[in-house]
Amino acid sequence: MEPSIGSNWDGLYVCLKCGRIIRQDTLEVIGRNPKPKLLD
Repeated sequence: MEPSIGSNWDGLYVCLKCGRIIRQDTLEVIGRNPKPKLLD
């Protein structure tokens, strides 16, 4: 999932299957959300 433009999440992506938070430029996993979900 791509973050909203102008948010503090610029350059980060979240996998909705596993919850990993990934830095776009290095593909480094920098965190994990154990219960990822989409915002309505």
